[in-house]
Amino acid sequence: MICALCGATAERDAEHCSACGRELLLDGRFRLDRPVDPWCGNDPDDACYRATRIEDGMLVRARRLDFRPRSGVELADFEARLAPLRELRHPAVPLWIEDFTRVEDRRSRMWTIHAWVRGAPLSGEVFEELAVLELLREAAGLLVPLHLVDIVHGAITPHSLVRRTSDRGLSLVDFGRPALLGPVQRPPKPEVLASTAPELLFGALTPAADVWGLGSSAIISLTGLCPTVLRVGGGRLQWREHVTVSEPFARLLDEMLDPDPKRRLPSATALVEALETMDQARRRRHSGAHRRQAAATRRMSKHELGSIQITDRPGGLPWRPAAETRSGIDAVGATASTLRSHLPLDPRSASGDVPVVRPDELSRELSRASAVVRIDTRRKRARVGALELAMVFGFTLLAAALTWLVATS
Repeated sequence: MICALCGATAERDAEHCSACGRELLLDGRFRLDRPVDPWCGNDPDDACYRATRIEDGMLVRARRLDFRPRSGVELADFEARLAPLRELRHPAVPLWIEDFTRVEDRRSRMWTIHAWVRGAPLSGEVFEELAVLELLREAAGLLVPLHLVDIVHGAITPHSLVRRTSDRGLSLVDFGRPALLGPVQRPPKPEVLASTAPELLFGALTPAADVWGLGSSAIISLTGLCPTVLRVGGGRLQWREHVTVSEPFARLLDEMLDPDPKRRLPSATALVEALETMDQARRRRHSGAHRRQAAATRRMSKHELGSIQITDRPGGLPWRPAAETRSGIDAVGATASTLRSHLPLDPRSASGDVPVVRPDELSRELSRASAVVRIDTRRKRARVGALELAMVFGFTLLAAALTWLVATS
């Protein structure tokens, strides 16, 4: 159990914090069970907990945001920003249960309470290109309805994308500080800065910021590296030296991660269209390769095959089926039948065409078949010769036996 005021750990059945002496429960109604592990560094002004609502035992996600409002106008803007989030109903966004603000020591502390999502964040996992592409399609599809009503997440990272245990779908958790509180009021820590779209530092919250977050999450999922390792001057992520992907995908990532939001894909809708265009181009390339392969293996007519002279035999003589013995012809026919059983012949072809086999390959196959026939013929002749010799020897013994019987009678 964790103290909602100072963050100290306490016994589960305790009522007051031994460190600060205040009540442990949040607003007297929520017990903070454990912190949700921070990702790539800890922001002291932003913390998240798995909590339990005391009245009914419901698991919730309690998030704390510390800020310092500078004027009443800012507080009014703050309420206007929260209104659409409170009313939001989206299958991938946990239900917003409530929010409240407490002021302590000239500092405001906002708490948001959402339904708890059973699952695991994508942070810490490394994926191949195809899996990351599928992840982008899924996440972009979830963002499209939000962007259409001018709701921006503002802090998409692998940690804010949770794979649900129930149906393996994605959930979007922990909207960014700019989406909840407006422009940042202080320079963020390096690890927070590295995972933030550059324009958010100046208060420009647009759907393009979520496109940047998805691009950054894709790079992190491909490399397994925190953005602090990848961020370089000018707000760019130096990622190409850490992973290799297909060139079309690399160009798309560069477009998603352009520091200038005016040159970046403007929304999740544009990203979905770009992914579809890339998929169509890939399918066209594969289809063209298939057509070229099909053209290289066109069907040859039986007349074309009959005109081929096979000379890959000892002495360079062409293969003449009529010159072979009847047993040889039968063996070659059986071999041809075996070959046909392994070829995709079309029984509907009225012309009797068969798939093409290159002459040199056909020559080698028939030469091997002819060699098998010759060996088999020699073996049969040897067996016949042995049988004839045995028969002659038997008749000789029988004649000798008859002669002896006549002589002794």
